[in-house]
Amino acid sequence: MSFIFLILAFSMSAVGVIFFYRGLPGSARDIGWKMSGVWSNPSNLHVLLHNNGSMLRGHIVSTGKSADEANGTLVIKELEVKPLWRWSEGTYVVPGSKEEQAVRLRLKGSRTLSVMFLPENKTEEWKLIDPM
Repeated sequence: MSFIFLILAFSMSAVGVIFFYRGLPGSARDIGWKMSGVWSNPSNLHVLLHNNGSMLRGHIVSTGKSADEANGTLVIKELEVKPLWRWSEGTYVVPGSKEEQAVRLRLKGSRTLSVMFLPENKTEEWKLIDPM
């Protein structure tokens, strides 16, 4: 009887530690964790998104062009991650011109990110290349 209780207590502790680290399923912290990784947009720009709690930032990892000076450039600046099914809002820095514009992101499934650029309401779908 005590062995079963010990296994049950260990299992519950492990689940508790996971929820403490990642947040509850569907929370902003959990969604930020799921958005973290390398994403590819339609113009073959690969962006590394990484989170710090409920804040997300993104840097260019590689481009389809031969210009390597864009690598490491910040493109998603201080995006506040919202809970499940809500749009996360932040700032997109256009590579090259450094112009800032409002952007909204939403996780659409586990491997697709819907990205909306607000001034012109243009929507793109980014595909997950490598999760973190």
